[in-house]
Amino acid sequence: MEEYEPVDTQEIKISKIKAEKELEKEIIEISKTLKDTTTKDWKDRTKAMQTLQGIVLSERCVELENFSKLIEKLVRPLVAQLMDLRSAVTKEASRTVRIMAQSLESDFNSLAVKLMDSNGLFKLVSCATKIISEHGNLC
Repeated sequence: MEEYEPVDTQEIKISKIKAEKELEKEIIEISKTLKDTTTKDWKDRTKAMQTLQGIVLSERCVELENFSKLIEKLVRPLVAQLMDLRSAVTKEASRTVRIMAQSLESDFNSLAVKLMDSNGLFKLVSCATKIISEHGNLC
């Protein structure tokens, strides 16, 4: 297993969301895209995760009152992406979780617990598919 290296976030487009309603609308849209693993194209799902990365990196968004509650709604959809068999999707999902941990620091703790349940990261790390397991270890 490799030593942890922080994710380079300089290329990520930071969200310009300013209001609670805007954030809620965007999170709902991201959630819909990530939940639909059968009809949504993998490129749409990776784009949604990149949008989420920009939200998490936006100080303005993180400071909004309902930020934590809204982000928690994305745990199950993110786990679905982590378990996807397409390596590009798994890689982007892993990167998203790492950016969340890196950016939110101690505020990430409650999300980490939810991501670690039996259908989340623990299952991912023990996956027989090497590339998926490696991304789980990075998280």
